[in-house]
Amino acid sequence: MSTSIFKELKRKLFHLTGLAIPVGYYFVNDKRIALIIVIILTAVYFSIELRRRIDPKFGERFLLRFSHIMRPEERKTVTASGYYLVSSILTIALFDKTVAIVSLLFLILGDSAAAIVGKSLGEIKISSKTLEGSLACFSVCFLIALIARINPFTALAGAFTATFVEFISVGHYDNFTIPLASGFVMQILIDPSLLLSFSS
Repeated sequence: MSTSIFKELKRKLFHLTGLAIPVGYYFVNDKRIALIIVIILTAVYFSIELRRRIDPKFGERFLLRFSHIMRPEERKTVTASGYYLVSSILTIALFDKTVAIVSLLFLILGDSAAAIVGKSLGEIKISSKTLEGSLACFSVCFLIALIARINPFTALAGAFTATFVEFISVGHYDNFTIPLASGFVMQILIDPSLLLSFSS
């Protein structure tokens, strides 16, 4: 296993800790409680980000502990976790519970599948991504939606949206865009009347 693939695997294994949010939300019946918990987690995260910028010694200790799973640009900017936490707040607030959970799982599991399969088995390059990685992302997302008993057409549209956004995204911005884009598409297909509320 090459060094780059091994590092990506470690990064994606850490990425799986994000499952705590959709899995936790599944067991919490009150959306407000779920939002409060995620907002608190987000506040803790950004307080750590702030401290590593104003306290050089703390910043060095932070990098020493986490640099092995960080991309180079994350050393001086907000990490992918920050984008994920903010998108989790918006996803939970904007969408029905099932749609929110599925959308977050699209990111965590679908994006991880795209990265791991793309780097380890990908041979057909399309820009900076691979066809194999995108197919893995789509397959995982579609299966997640079907398991969640979402209508097959809606599941197909949501999985395609997540895969397309993952394909065109650069860096870790997909941590923000995948749940929101795929969630919006599925929510509109489940309840088309929402289009009227957006347009009014």
